[in-house]
Amino acid sequence: MAKPLLSLLLALLACGAVHADEAAWTALRQPGGVALMRHAEAPGTGDPPGFRLDDCATQRNLSAAGRRQAAAMGQALKAHGIQAEIYSSQWCRALDTARLLDMGPVHPLPILNSLLRTAGGRDEQTAALRRFVDAWQGPTLILVTHQVNITELTGLPVGSGEIIVLRREAGGHQVIGPLGAMEKGISMPKEWQYQVRMNVTQELADAWRDGRDTPALDRLRAILDKHDASIISQYDAFARYVAEAEREGIQDYPLYQWTADTLRNPDKEAKYRRVFTVYVDEAEVYGQDIADALRADLSALGPDAGILGVDKLDTNPANSPQPPRRP
Repeated sequence: MAKPLLSLLLALLACGAVHADEAAWTALRQPGGVALMRHAEAPGTGDPPGFRLDDCATQRNLSAAGRRQAAAMGQALKAHGIQAEIYSSQWCRALDTARLLDMGPVHPLPILNSLLRTAGGRDEQTAALRRFVDAWQGPTLILVTHQVNITELTGLPVGSGEIIVLRREAGGHQVIGPLGAMEKGISMPKEWQYQVRMNVTQELADAWRDGRDTPALDRLRAILDKHDASIISQYDAFARYVAEAEREGIQDYPLYQWTADTLRNPDKEAKYRRVFTVYVDEAEVYGQDIADALRADLSALGPDAGILGVDKLDTNPANSPQPPRRP
């Protein structure tokens, strides 16, 4: 499987979830098909202070809606004739999701553990998971893990309880896309996720990029720390993607060509240097309550602190332009 380069860029171009179709179900039924499933709904972000892997009481856990969501996905998978080997992150919300699928034994697998708390390197763990996936030649494989892990591996956003399907091909696996469960009378709860972006003054953008301490930056950092958030300018994200794509030799992708053209346009460069995307707990999309609180605090800073505008986007594809597709 090609190294995932698109997670950051896709989040900036479109907070859109792509509609699933029968191609994903077909790919999942084929030998070597892989389902990357994010654990079902577990309110909040990250884990509470005092988190322990061996004590579910110290972790975020599935809500009642999350437990129903996991069970419904299991029904959908079985209704489509899916029989699978199931591996899971060691987090309780992931293990519970895997068990509620009711599709057989669940095998804990440390390389599926959340990248936000991994003891080793993020890149090393993602590479190990990629090797595990690409070596899989058995029946359908279901891997229950976390949003950040799936996005890092595939470059796609994924909601709670949702699945991204990979299809085995020569030399590895290809990302097919999200899996739909809205068929055969089996419905899945759908809640849009959100992302906050802000437009800032050139002075604030330059100070952030240069790492200078200013009163305005101090106020901004205080808000970001309060929400366990970080920011990156769209220009810097685009430049990072282009550099990585060139190292990987995928300059023929339409997404690469669009991004490189954007970087060469002086007017667009000036614009995107002043637009910042806000990540919460390293996730590019998050719940509405989190986005609303973040937007309110950032908006309250106002122009005096260099904040010219704050927008909230959602993952409803009807509201978001889609990025160029890969051939």
